Amino acid sequence: MSTIPDGSRPSGKPLRLLKAVPNKVYNRLIVRYPYQTDRDYALFYHESASRLASTFEGRPMDDLILIPFLMLYRQAFELQLKNFVRYLAKVRQDYHEPQNLDLDRDVIDTRLAREIGHNLAKLLNEVLTHYDALDLSERFPDSTNRLILMIHDADDRGTTFRYAGQMPASHDRADFPDLVSLLNEEYTLLVAVEDWVDGIYSAVPTNSSEGTTLFLNHLRRVHRAVCPARRRLISSRNPRELGLRPTLS
Repeated sequence: MSTIPDGSRPSGKPLRLLKAVPNKVYNRLIVRYPYQTDRDYALFYHESASRLASTFEGRPMDDLILIPFLMLYRQAFELQLKNFVRYLAKVRQDYHEPQNLDLDRDVIDTRLAREIGHNLAKLLNEVLTHYDALDLSERFPDSTNRLILMIHDADDRGTTFRYAGQMPASHDRADFPDLVSLLNEEYTLLVAVEDWVDGIYSAVPTNSSEGTTLFLNHLRRVHRAVCPARRRLISSRNPRELGLRPTLS
């Protein structure tokens, strides 16, 4: 599903910040691994938001974690959407449109960087364009669509949760545990949709032969036949049932 990025740091030199505090005791060790993808980073931000949320005790002091919590989740959704765009474009090129140069990885990366940037609404539209082009048996989840647009409305440039002075002059209140559940459920569902698409295509040979086309049509018929059960499974939002990587908690 996720492809290894073209490169982390070509020099291969360790980060000076981490090198300044070498580990001496195993139970104090923390490790940064190379060759991580946007999907990996999305998981890191999601896990960090979950851990931050776990400190909530319903005290006035807990108001301090709201903006960092929202920033972490916004970043998780942005990176997962970008990963999904790259994955869907690759599926289209590998299985359906091998001659479509607009689906090349470098073209997609340039479009994400220069035309879409941190705009969640544009990212969502990009995902939906590729998703609909595959003619899948399931609609993209409406609840996830709505939630992403709500996050976009709150922070349309990726800076509102990072810098002061960009939010409305209103006194906003929310049920924090319900907010945590909402964001966690929709992020998990977004990852599950990518895994579901991967489950359809992972067994198919990557070529444009007539046999491949017939096999894909057969898979679509099978998935349409089981889609009611699949909807029940997705709606359960159980990461283990959906084949998601468990969190670290």
